[in-house]
Amino acid sequence: MMIAALAPLTAGLAVWLAAGNRRPGAWRRAFLRALVITGLFAVLLTELLSLVQSVDRRSLLLGWGALMGVAGLVLLQQFRRNGKIEYPHLARIQSGWAWILLLAGILIVCVTLLVALRTPPQTWDSLNYHMSRVAHWAQMGAVRPYATGIEVQNSMPPGAEMLVLQMYVLAGSDALVNLIGWGAVLASAVGASWIAGQLGARRRGQLLAALAVLTLPMAIVQASTTMTDAITALWLICAAAELLAYQRSGRGESLFFLGAAAGLAILTKQTAYAFLLPLALIAAFLIVRRAGWKRAAVWALAAMLIVTAVNLGAFVRSTTLYGSPLGPAERFQQHANQLLTPAGLISNLARNLSLHLGTPSPYINKAIAVTVIGLHDLLGLDPNDARTTAFGAYKVRIASTHEDTAGNGLHMLLILAFMIALIGKWKQWPGVVLWSALACAGGYLAFSLLYKWLMFGSRLQLPFFILCAPLLGWWLERWKPAWSRAAAAVLFLGSLPWLLSLDSRPLIPNPGRSFVGSILSESRRTLTFANGLYLLDPMAGITEQIQAANCQNVGIMLGGNSVEYPLWTLLNAQEEGVRIEWIVAGTPSARFEVENFTPCAVICENCPSDWDSIRGLSRVDQRSTFSLFLASGQE
Repeated sequence: MMIAALAPLTAGLAVWLAAGNRRPGAWRRAFLRALVITGLFAVLLTELLSLVQSVDRRSLLLGWGALMGVAGLVLLQQFRRNGKIEYPHLARIQSGWAWILLLAGILIVCVTLLVALRTPPQTWDSLNYHMSRVAHWAQMGAVRPYATGIEVQNSMPPGAEMLVLQMYVLAGSDALVNLIGWGAVLASAVGASWIAGQLGARRRGQLLAALAVLTLPMAIVQASTTMTDAITALWLICAAAELLAYQRSGRGESLFFLGAAAGLAILTKQTAYAFLLPLALIAAFLIVRRAGWKRAAVWALAAMLIVTAVNLGAFVRSTTLYGSPLGPAERFQQHANQLLTPAGLISNLARNLSLHLGTPSPYINKAIAVTVIGLHDLLGLDPNDARTTAFGAYKVRIASTHEDTAGNGLHMLLILAFMIALIGKWKQWPGVVLWSALACAGGYLAFSLLYKWLMFGSRLQLPFFILCAPLLGWWLERWKPAWSRAAAAVLFLGSLPWLLSLDSRPLIPNPGRSFVGSILSESRRTLTFANGLYLLDPMAGITEQIQAANCQNVGIMLGGNSVEYPLWTLLNAQEEGVRIEWIVAGTPSARFEVENFTPCAVICENCPSDWDSIRGLSRVDQRSTFSLFLASGQE
């Protein structure tokens, strides 16, 4: 089964070879385009198979085999025309310092790969809805709405989980699903290095750009989880690369790939809109300047059609269920900034910046918080104003190795220093660098204007840092060699706490901070519950009774912020053929409840104490907040 999971990778490599042989030598650019093509194909294949409820191993293998066959035919044609097939290779590196940069990056890639493979999905959101929706889709053989009490399982964009679904089905387990995020971080580093080269950076600057991506604490976090921000960042990097390609060549194919990458980013996460906005404006300016208003209007319409085509299935499902392609109105109101004024922008911008500036010193953190609160006093705003705040009371946290609150402090300081240097030397710097900096800054401003502040918001800002990495690589290369080396060393050493001792999945546990022991010694079951160990015993105890009763149809009634996916793993549902369905009422998706589903067990969270039975099943056990209902004689 694990071998079957290599089908998308093999097909993607074939597409890369075909794209690279079209323009030999431009292997990184071909790599980014191959990613976009592969992403588009994954979405198309999932949507088509969903129409006939056939998202299964056999159908997926046939689909990826077809793509591999098409790429093979293209390669054969290229061989006949050119008499040879080119292969990607690493350019010769002569500088010892460049080798050190490359080896540092490889070390981070290898360590994050180890963590990704050793750790099961464990992030709270992954257990709450990312992996839960994947398990339901695999059970149905289709990406479509289903009855659930955790409504975000239906309402959130499905792009990342479509990729995870294919890995989950092909591998027959969740053993490889973290590789989607890991691959996105690695590919983003490759993309950042290529963009840095387009900005004028030489080999050292390109390696520094890649290292700037790989040393990001939040990138390290998301390289071993099924969260979606790193995947969003990858598609944004692809879009930015195509914008630069169009700026240089004026080829229409670059605009097609730009639109496709934008569509994939939107399909993955709605925060992509903010970071895409300045890219779209710059693209419009370039097209108007190069081809005129009429041509620009044609391309604008084409871009809208491409983005809509990529998202069509998701938009239709969301509109059918919630009346809007953007999802339920209440969720939009929960996260959309309701104070679209300069004061609202400054408030969110200051608090977003401070998410990354936490230090080990409580005194420094307090000084930062006092400064931000003082700024709010000048603005006449409460730092916890409900119009600009989604969740959590404002404060500056101590630098955290928790995956939800990890900040990118060193990188933020470098970015701020870069922006200050740009203001002082903008006349001396290349125009393409200025435009790129404007796009990055514009994306961050748009993000701070459009979305409310969130105490866990540092992960939502990951695309900004990855988009800025090429600029940092270009800039650091211009420093004196000793200073450039020192900056690279600080970035690498500064990443080690997250690389080695992430709270929920440490290689080397940090006493007093780590939730579990080393991932090299802890069981996969314990690691699954690392962010909620108090749930392990009650959930394990209840699912063991269901297994002992040989029950194959399990109903669940959980809270909206509960973790569902551990029930799938504890029941070994995918391998044993256990069917899990929600019993729910009063939610938008309740109408999708399967009418002919007859459970032989029901797991109910926070059920009233006077409920003695559900669906004819008797209450037989109570563990913590979970009640188990089984048929008489099965307990």
